[in-house]
Amino acid sequence: MKNRMITAVICALLSCGCTLKSTRQDLYQSAIDTYETYYTEVLGNGHYTDTCDYFTLSYEMTQVEGDGYRYYVILDDPTIAMYNVMMIAVENAVPYEQCEKMVPSFGIFEDRVSLVPGQVNYEAGFVRGISISGESDEDHMDLLILVKWKCSDGTPMSAYIQHSLSLNGEEQ
Repeated sequence: MKNRMITAVICALLSCGCTLKSTRQDLYQSAIDTYETYYTEVLGNGHYTDTCDYFTLSYEMTQVEGDGYRYYVILDDPTIAMYNVMMIAVENAVPYEQCEKMVPSFGIFEDRVSLVPGQVNYEAGFVRGISISGESDEDHMDLLILVKWKCSDGTPMSAYIQHSLSLNGEEQ
């Protein structure tokens, strides 16, 4: 009887471990699928703007040790409540199938956050702003940016932004 109880406990533990591993793989695959969907969506949009009325985007590019460059895209100063914010930036309109690296994103592989004017509570997921960064061998690039969020009434919103970025900070 004791042996059967031990065997049952071991089987239960093993099945939980397998389920946990399967769940992690499912979550990772779901995130990869979402990443590909948003990557393709930002390229497929034909109507880009250079600003958005609902938030501010700022950009910076710096040279890193060696021949590379790092760029930053910062989203802050929301003018409306933005919940479950996601952002992705595609460099130089490279098609998904030809891209050899992960492009910078936020809210796909990590928890999404919310930006509400005048409210900051990190524990509750309300932040002042978000930033993404990427690396490049080139000192200039065109960025196609997709920002998705939900309004306070649950309405999904999207902004498609195009920005030319260079090391000297001037748009080209």
